[in-house]
Amino acid sequence: MSLKLHFEETGTGNGPAVIILHGLFGSASNWRSIARMLSGRFHVFSLDLRNHGKSPWHDDMRYEDMAGDVAGFIAANALDAPIVIGHSMGGKTAMTLAQGSFPVLGKVFVVDIAPVPYRHNHDTLVEAMESVDFAVQNSRSAIDRQLSKFIDEAPLRQFLMQNLERRDGKLAWRLNLASIVYHLPVLLDYRAGPPVDHEMVFIAGTESDYLLAEHHNPIKSLFPNSAIESIHGAGHWLHAEKPDELVRIIQNHLSG
Repeated sequence: MSLKLHFEETGTGNGPAVIILHGLFGSASNWRSIARMLSGRFHVFSLDLRNHGKSPWHDDMRYEDMAGDVAGFIAANALDAPIVIGHSMGGKTAMTLAQGSFPVLGKVFVVDIAPVPYRHNHDTLVEAMESVDFAVQNSRSAIDRQLSKFIDEAPLRQFLMQNLERRDGKLAWRLNLASIVYHLPVLLDYRAGPPVDHEMVFIAGTESDYLLAEHHNPIKSLFPNSAIESIHGAGHWLHAEKPDELVRIIQNHLSG
């Protein structure tokens, strides 16, 4: 049974619906600037995937589960062939949607991820988040100092700290860290289904190691009707680093 996902809605005009799916440790709030940029033309729904943001927690977290949640959202809101934009983990969820027996979709944009298993190590991020003792570190500045023992990059710490909420008078992680950590091997993997002739656009950052030239063949074998674009100078966080270029690519592919 699908979970009822929390979402942010931007743009309420008559334009086509766009669904945005964030990446691991992210949430809908990470994509607000992109949603605003698209809202003049589209009706944008930015979702919190299960165990993230304000959406419900659950012990199961396979891509089939997350795709089922999104399919439930599409059905519940009577969205007609929505355009889907998925980043990283959200991109694999979007690919699973496209490969499954789910509702009819519009064009699917997969941002800096490929339909392959990954060996990326998130141990440092997990260790940093698990190290926070909210009984001791219960201000944002104190939590930032604690995270800095593991993570040098201030933007990455700020990204993780977007997952803080105040609960019963104290700060806490709003995501289901235990379930996410348990499912990391599944989330890093990808159980490729049969090839589908769905119209897809894969967008890579040239400074990222998530979508490389060696991934083009697996993409084309599973999604033969796909285009592959690159954003020069962008890392894995394309929507934060090069938002104008990302939106330009999306708009160009939707204008044809």
